[in-house]
Amino acid sequence: SYQKEGHIRNLHTAFSRSSKNFIKKEYVQDKMICNNDGEDNDLIQLILEGNASVYVCGDGNHMAKDVQGKIVQLLSSKLNNTESEAKE
Repeated sequence: SYQKEGHIRNLHTAFSRSSKNFIKKEYVQDKMICNNDGEDNDLIQLILEGNASVYVCGDGNHMAKDVQGKIVQLLSSKLNNTESEAKE
């Protein structure tokens, strides 16, 4: 896999559709806050350092807006800025 070969540092998945293979629903914006083990996610720090690329696959009409909104919210909190300032 790309992670084992060192091409990517972290891979986090979230599945919100019910399936026999998945125990509970998980949403991307929730995974952006905590890792699988419940520890704080360093995504925002990596974005600020310029060391992150975020790829999200799924519903572009609704989910993408929710994910973008969560990134802005987390940046705003980390930088002690308003959400309008964080968007820039």
